Amino acid sequence: MEEIIEAIYEDGVLKPLKKPHLRDHAKVRIKIIEIDLDELLDSMVIRKVEGIDYKRLKEAYYESL
Repeated sequence: MEEIIEAIYEDGVLKPLKKPHLRDHAKVRIKIIEIDLDELLDSMVIRKVEGIDYKRLKEAYYESL
């Protein structure tokens, strides 16, 4: 089975943004693909606009999760 799940890395732990379809104690392989700001904005369907603090926008996005 293959499933792509976004996660947040916080305090040394990867935290999935949605529950994976796994049984307890399942062994998995993880491929880390860091999302850059442009990809993040695209995934949020937000277009770049002059005058927006994109760093703060990114922080607000992660705080809301």
